[in-house]
Amino acid sequence: MQFFFENNDINGLTDCLRYCNEKVIEKTKKEVIFLCIGTDKIIGDAFGPIVGHFLKQNQYIVYGDLKNTVNGTNLKQYVEKIKKKYKEPYIVVIDSALGQEEMINKIVVGKGGIIPGSALNKKNKKVGDLYINAVVGLNSNQNFEELRNVKLYNIINLSNTVVKAILKSICLKNNNIVNNYIS
Repeated sequence: MQFFFENNDINGLTDCLRYCNEKVIEKTKKEVIFLCIGTDKIIGDAFGPIVGHFLKQNQYIVYGDLKNTVNGTNLKQYVEKIKKKYKEPYIVVIDSALGQEEMINKIVVGKGGIIPGSALNKKNKKVGDLYINAVVGLNSNQNFEELRNVKLYNIINLSNTVVKAILKSICLKNNNIVNNYIS
């Protein structure tokens, strides 16, 4: 099941995250972990670390931010670390994605995991219970170039929408929020 949102649809995204909470997280009482994937070295891939940076400032349990990125080279180690530290955690994966032209600058929320780096032919395993992707560019035969040519402005706007929605959705809150998100 997937839900699609326009970039600035904070209320729709918030409602979706609350719905996910009611159906899964509140019933199972699992610890919510945000696994924010990407690198700050490529603008189109910085969505995850930027979101992770602001979630961490707001007292969420986050793996992957601007200081310590989670990417293809260390993803497996971080997933193992999370599974050792938390008993049956609920992992929300946040990552950039490439898609069809009409999907660019939209946010996709889906149940189940994703295979990080699949647009770049990375051979990672599926990870996560819920995913939030920002479609940042066109899925083509030049995916690496697509990620390199994304405007930082678009990544900041997408990150801002997702952070605000998470902060507004009582469902995914582990602690009191500080409200240091991008404004």
